[in-house]
Amino acid sequence: MAASSPAAGSDASSPLLRSMAQHASHKARAEHEETTLVLQEMSSSNLFVIMCTAWLGIFLGAIDSTIIATLSGPISSEFNSLQMFSWIATAYLVGNAASQPLCGRLTDVLGRGPGLVASNILFAAGNLICGAARDQYAMVLGRVVAGIGGGGLICIATLLASDLIPLRQRGLFQGIANVWYGIGAMAGGVTGGFLHDHTAMGWRLAFFVQVPPSLFCALAAYVLVQVPPKQSQKSMLSRIDYPGALLTVTFVVLLLLGLSSGGSIVPWTHPLPLSVIPLSLVTFMLFIWWESKAEQPIIPVRLLSDPTVLASCSISFLSVMIMMTAMFYIPLFLQVRGESATKAGIKLLFSPASMPLGALAVGYAMKETGHLGGTIGLAVASSVYQNTLSDGLWEMFRGKPGAQEEIRRILDDLGYLERLPADWHDNAMTAFMGAFRITWLTMVIWALLTLICVFPMKNHKLHSTLSR
Repeated sequence: MAASSPAAGSDASSPLLRSMAQHASHKARAEHEETTLVLQEMSSSNLFVIMCTAWLGIFLGAIDSTIIATLSGPISSEFNSLQMFSWIATAYLVGNAASQPLCGRLTDVLGRGPGLVASNILFAAGNLICGAARDQYAMVLGRVVAGIGGGGLICIATLLASDLIPLRQRGLFQGIANVWYGIGAMAGGVTGGFLHDHTAMGWRLAFFVQVPPSLFCALAAYVLVQVPPKQSQKSMLSRIDYPGALLTVTFVVLLLLGLSSGGSIVPWTHPLPLSVIPLSLVTFMLFIWWESKAEQPIIPVRLLSDPTVLASCSISFLSVMIMMTAMFYIPLFLQVRGESATKAGIKLLFSPASMPLGALAVGYAMKETGHLGGTIGLAVASSVYQNTLSDGLWEMFRGKPGAQEEIRRILDDLGYLERLPADWHDNAMTAFMGAFRITWLTMVIWALLTLICVFPMKNHKLHSTLSR
């Protein structure tokens, strides 16, 4: 018998080696893959009760956003730092923007219910810190903590809808969620202004009153929201994209720090904005690179290669820029003109109504036809406003005795406007109106860009069951 040649032995063993390699590859891939459990569709009454738990969180977040919009001026004046105005807003949005992508991934792994509980508790804790704040640093810290919780409330409510509601009906339910948001936004400004103007505790009570309902929502979410997390052979902690989370938070914090400080706290030529803004862009590029290669990314950036997804994200991004800028700067504009916080809130009472009405109309259209046709903006607007106002005041008062001290007081306290001599008051009002005018023009540019982003969107079939 002739001995088997090495080549023959190799040929004989190749199928076995290939089989072992394929098995190892499938096993490795299975360890990284996650299985989403398709839930059985529940009755309308049960679904409504569960979604109301999430929608109540959206309602509280909306109240908080417009309460702070009408109170930012009085709070900044009490701490003798009107330049703190942008920090009160951006501190909340830093926490909000940083927490939303983290909430998405963490609740995939740990479950939506625990995520809602934690978000409500953080939201309550942040408002408690704000209400008890004795200096501007505690106030900013409280806004960051509340922002983390508020971001989770809005993000998880959307994710919960995607878990429980078929795609074809989701637009209608999102419209209902926007009604909750709209009602909260309409009530928040008036409530905040009234509590500030007509109660002994003033603006502090506006934060304290949000704590009990937030804790109630946490308890309701613990009892009612029982959505299982995604299943995987890997442990829960090993499925979290820690580098992606760190890069996300670092990018947002650095960018907003640079935009908020430049021209208001320090000059644009100061090392702080000159260093942190380029560093934020480098961090963003690292984030894109990492997320494109991560096995379980915290934000799947590959989705942005789809024109409809990219257009939708761009529209959402620009729309929130416009909405947040209007929400904070229109009340400030009214208060500069001498309106009380209550009157400013009343004048804004019905401005949020168009959003839920529009969302309901579009959601109903999506349900019937089956086709698909809120951070950086506020920081940019704040930079534009603060720089324009400061330049305008210096142009009006340069050369006058005590100009530097008077400008500092004007920038730090809205109430000081009413104590200025007549000629100084008129010139200061001219500078304020010029700053607001540039801010409104910036919003118009963003609105035009939003319109342009609509055109790449494509129609997609929307299915009417959870299994499709």
